[in-house]
Amino acid sequence: MTLAEMEQREIKIPRHLYILGWVASTLVVMSIFYVPWVVEWISGEAMDCSFAGAIHAGSCRTLWGLSISWIIIACANNSGSWVNLFLSNSIFRVLGPITFAMYLFTMLPKIQLFRTKVPLYHDLYESVCHPLSTG
Repeated sequence: MTLAEMEQREIKIPRHLYILGWVASTLVVMSIFYVPWVVEWISGEAMDCSFAGAIHAGSCRTLWGLSISWIIIACANNSGSWVNLFLSNSIFRVLGPITFAMYLFTMLPKIQLFRTKVPLYHDLYESVCHPLSTG
């Protein structure tokens, strides 16, 4: 099957799976943001060096990717409702290339940073005051 054939083919997903997908995607995205804050609020300690912190750090990027993938699939199949309207707004035609250029620009200092042959010491001061520094 070619890519052109796949683009013309619509994915048929039952309505109850769409609802389940939206609920799961919303809960996962919210838990990625709010679980560290709630754990810190309840225990009084940051979750950075705990087992829960390791589980969160190890799974949050994969779960984030799956949640965003669901949003893309739903919007591509005209089941995105207000999310599709928001993401199809004309302002994103301007912001899209700008943010992509910013992403590419931040890669240049990182490439220079990885090419250095001396050990680099990074602390909070460096990350706040010199976010694009190369050492």
